[in-house]
Amino acid sequence: LAAIIYDVAYFRYKSIFGIPDCLHLDESSCYHHANALENQAPHTTNYTTRQQEQGRNQDEPVHLVYASDDESLFAVEASIRSAIHHASEPIQIHLVSDTRPTASFPNLHFYNLKNVSKTFKLQDFTNPRKRGTTLLEGLNSNLANYVRFVIHELLPNATKAMWMDADTIFNCDIVEMYRKTLVNSSYVIAAVPVDGPPHGVKRIIKRKYLKRYSSYTFNAGVYVVDLEKWRSKDMTSKIRKLTLMNRKKRFYNYGSQPPLALAIGDQFEHLSPAWNVKVNKLKLGLLGKEKACLYHWSGKRKPWNTKNDPEIHEELWRSYSNENITKR
Repeated sequence: LAAIIYDVAYFRYKSIFGIPDCLHLDESSCYHHANALENQAPHTTNYTTRQQEQGRNQDEPVHLVYASDDESLFAVEASIRSAIHHASEPIQIHLVSDTRPTASFPNLHFYNLKNVSKTFKLQDFTNPRKRGTTLLEGLNSNLANYVRFVIHELLPNATKAMWMDADTIFNCDIVEMYRKTLVNSSYVIAAVPVDGPPHGVKRIIKRKYLKRYSSYTFNAGVYVVDLEKWRSKDMTSKIRKLTLMNRKKRFYNYGSQPPLALAIGDQFEHLSPAWNVKVNKLKLGLLGKEKACLYHWSGKRKPWNTKNDPEIHEELWRSYSNENITKR
């Protein structure tokens, strides 16, 4: 009886908050399954004021989205542990991968990468041009890298989500920041600004788009996205157009960063620098360990492939790589 009550309550919870039951995603795709659930549910009244919209967003759970191949799955598990460890309330974890994680996490929603790729044509976003180093050359064709462009499809009823790269560790409560971000905002995403134009984009394209992103851009590894605005502005189609054009004209070298940066330009909400701290900058005193809310090992040097390098601060990652880590 208790099991039945739990199943009914859990189903109602997911229906209300827009979490599709994709734990066993098959060829029919999460998208069609989620739409079927949505069509079965009664229609709700549309909110017409900013205050009502804000209230709805505050009631919605925090959605945290990861994607990974099998080689980086252990890194995602560490990042998830750190997020749960610091969170002041339960958060919804969405993981797109080839294989389920070996660890057990509460509120984890699993999506099969192969099926997601086939359903939403992730291959269109890839860059067939190889990168210059052995450690990074696979990123351009790694399908998990492009899941960030179809989050709105995986969460068809959600209004907001946060994308996280695998090489990240939380050091603060995500809930407070998430609730205060993209509220009464006209922007599609919120991210930490980075000085200079996007990396890997050819000069002629930089001149063409210069007025759109001025003197700064953002890192696409950590950002909050307003899924309703993403849908209304049809951002996925705009990005797909850029990626397919790049195959013919080759105006950028990397994977997911350049097309997202070109599509968004400088029109994004600025997060505090504490929410995307490159670990190798800790030594510069720009942000001390106690002030950084999210550590990011962007680049080829990771805490799991670099030994005895004080700039990497391996201990920050190792503290969450252990499955026995407990919530405070």
